Amino acid sequence: MAIYRDHIDISAEQWLGLLCDSSVFEGSDLDLIKALYACEGCREKASVLADILGVSHYSVLNLQIGRLGKRIINKLPDVKFPTDETGKICYWHIPFWAEDAEKKGRYFWELRPELKEAIEKLSNADKINMQVNNAPTPEIRIIPMNKSIEFKNKPVEAVQQEFFIDELINGNNCLYLFRNTGINCAQNALLLFQYNNSIIACARLKGITRYENPKDGIYKGALALEKKSIRVFNPITADELHAVDSEFKKFSQVKQSLNVDCFPRLLTLISSKEGVQIAAEIPEEKTGNLVEGAKKQITVNAYERNPIARRQCLQEYGYKCCVCGFSFEEVYGEIGTGYIEVHHLKPLNEINKEYRVDPIKDLRPVCPNCHSMLHKANLTVEQLRSILWKGT
Repeated sequence: MAIYRDHIDISAEQWLGLLCDSSVFEGSDLDLIKALYACEGCREKASVLADILGVSHYSVLNLQIGRLGKRIINKLPDVKFPTDETGKICYWHIPFWAEDAEKKGRYFWELRPELKEAIEKLSNADKINMQVNNAPTPEIRIIPMNKSIEFKNKPVEAVQQEFFIDELINGNNCLYLFRNTGINCAQNALLLFQYNNSIIACARLKGITRYENPKDGIYKGALALEKKSIRVFNPITADELHAVDSEFKKFSQVKQSLNVDCFPRLLTLISSKEGVQIAAEIPEEKTGNLVEGAKKQITVNAYERNPIARRQCLQEYGYKCCVCGFSFEEVYGEIGTGYIEVHHLKPLNEINKEYRVDPIKDLRPVCPNCHSMLHKANLTVEQLRSILWKGT
């Protein structure tokens, strides 16, 4: 994990002057700085800040912070600014400290202490309005999913993979069909999908369609979702939602709403659920009595079930077993489409607290039989493949 905390010789007083100079800090720049200041520890991922500010993608913020960095350099030409190994100036590192997270778009930005001090001085003197002029989220709605009828009591991981990833993200349309009245809410509302008494995915609402004649004879309408906004993550419990919005008590089959004021906290919670270090069903604080090997095995199992890591692995390697070549789709037809298990390659002794999975290097698609043998005999993929094909 790379940490960027290069010193810059810019004092809090200098930052104060820059913040008050509209030729340096434009309105959108102040909104970004204020949004980060409002986050816990003045620290957050670029992707979460993009959601808070209502911009389409974190890359928009990357470009924006680059332009801001250039304007700061023009104002303070005698300051030595941080550079990368090639000598190129790191514009984003001028207002922020930073830390690599698990993948691109998951960098943590943190306000430099001197910049934070300058903001506090302006705020205390009532010289800056700390309200962020973001694109508001009209509503936050919880959408109960019919576990038994629509999804045949499938496990969470299967619903995330088969419906949200394969059908919605990778499919031709992005519709969530409903049988009864659906919901009435504004475009851009944040929808939280409830399954098995937890939130397992979220998306922005693009629009609502109601059919004159029920689709397939049962569906009265559909929620059109913004494809790029769909996120799947480890399940969020009722207690975790209550910690975000104290008015929320428990899940039900009635469509519920959350207070829109909790939006930044909710995004932070969702973001924290997208990275896995330990199995979701065993909270980390409850593993103190496990021996180290057991902890590591739980971690491996979690990586193999994590929908985000799984999706990236299968996008790279496909759905055939990398040991025996078995394809569920070729053998079983349509019902086997998109089905395969994922195996974690990294040895247990190489996994530590700081480890983050690399889905391309560390994961491979395998059929259940080969997967069982890999774990049972503690073999590598190459060793099991050699045993399987020995003598052929």
